[in-house]
Amino acid sequence: MKYLIADNLSSLTESQLEVMLEALPVWRRNRVLRFKHFKGRAQSTQAFVLLQQLMVEEYGISSIPEFTYNEHGKPYFSSLKHIHFNMSHCSNAVICAVDRNPVGVDIEQVGRFSESLARHVLNDEEYLAVVKSSSPDVAFIRFWTQKESLVKLTGAGIRDNMKNILLPEFRQNIQISTTECLEKGYVYSIATCR
Repeated sequence: MKYLIADNLSSLTESQLEVMLEALPVWRRNRVLRFKHFKGRAQSTQAFVLLQQLMVEEYGISSIPEFTYNEHGKPYFSSLKHIHFNMSHCSNAVICAVDRNPVGVDIEQVGRFSESLARHVLNDEEYLAVVKSSSPDVAFIRFWTQKESLVKLTGAGIRDNMKNILLPEFRQNIQISTTECLEKGYVYSIATCR
């Protein structure tokens, strides 16, 4: 598994984005241009640029085929079924990963801790770990990105009950690694099949 992160989106200018957009395949450019605001366009463009770089470095593929999407919106290559990828973004960072096995990634900005959201998505044990933590905001985002990366790995979409998704019976043969980049204000998790 190989991944890349771009965490300088706030320094990207409109003219730089225009140059990047021109280099995208028409199908991807058209999808990016559906975003009304600069931030969404920048995130979507940068995610694809990272995917292009990884595809060249890992597989020698410079022309990326158009994405197909599963019923929950997870993109995949219908013509390259042996290559799996996943992308995620937050306000100032984008992550993309590729692998020969399914992969899921999530990156989130560390924000203010929300007790109501935590009670909705964390089980009792996780909730206690978060509220007893010296940094509940970071502890919560760790769990959140782990859960999201697992859901994105499986391609099942957001589930009604996220509370128990990290229990061993739900993640057999799945490894999740989490990294805190607190100096840049984000946390990311990567879920892979063992």
